[in-house]
Amino acid sequence: MSEGCEGPLVGRRKTMNHRPMPPTAAPDGDAVCPGAPLRSTTDDGGVAAAPVVVTIGFDVVMRVTVLLPLGGLVICFLTAVVFQFESVNKTFCNVSNTMPSISAITGFTPQRYVWRTCIALHSTPRFVIGIVYWYYYLQRECLVQVMMSLVYRHVANLTFSMYMIENACLIGITYIASVENYPVHEKLFITFMIASLLYELLTIILFRWSHPVMTSNITKSYNLKRFCFFSILLFTAAMLYFFYLHRYHCIPGAFTKFAYCEYIIVVLNITYHYTATYDFTGFDWHFVSRPRLKTDANDNHKAH
Repeated sequence: MSEGCEGPLVGRRKTMNHRPMPPTAAPDGDAVCPGAPLRSTTDDGGVAAAPVVVTIGFDVVMRVTVLLPLGGLVICFLTAVVFQFESVNKTFCNVSNTMPSISAITGFTPQRYVWRTCIALHSTPRFVIGIVYWYYYLQRECLVQVMMSLVYRHVANLTFSMYMIENACLIGITYIASVENYPVHEKLFITFMIASLLYELLTIILFRWSHPVMTSNITKSYNLKRFCFFSILLFTAAMLYFFYLHRYHCIPGAFTKFAYCEYIIVVLNITYHYTATYDFTGFDWHFVSRPRLKTDANDNHKAH
């Protein structure tokens, strides 16, 4: 039975020398690729009984994943401003500053423990989500012109790599605070920003490329991705400008404006990743328990 490619994710199904089957229409109007199973099946075509232990909605996972850094940031900001205002607003220029940077409010104790805990819980499911997206795009390869199939696959792989680098650098700048090792923290932050922008740009290209027909949710996701990306570009340029004024000219208030831009970029970045709830509407995470199969080799080894 031909089914949509938006079911449980499978690996690559064809080679470059095999012409993909034409897409069909899903019930919700989206164009899908035939051949991707929606559920596990037995050899005779029947539906296999999946021993599901826990089922969690994808939207629930995304909301929790998003709220962890956002909630942690709010807690760190409020406690730092109320109890450590002078410390978190101090800069090497010794000029007036009324808005601490994210690195400052998450670099002192006890805020650093709160922030590190939130990022640890946040980053783990994000690695899984990155793999889900990777397979999702590979499964939609049949919707791309055959002559562009290889290019599409390379873009999908590059997008996946940028996603993983972004998440890894987020962990790095979290556990290597600027007050502990500024040179390393700075390099990780720069890498994080570059990887994040490249991922967001490539995703927009890949997303439009792999969705010749867009449902209302997919259209909403695509438009929100574009808005967040171009807004992040704008505020990143402003942030770099204010950082230059602060670092090399020590202009009063420049670091405050830099910090405002930094907070806006974080919120926009979180919103960008939250669009996954639109991309995977109606999807669930299933945690299953399967018996370990004993191979003949293992049995023979145990017998001896």
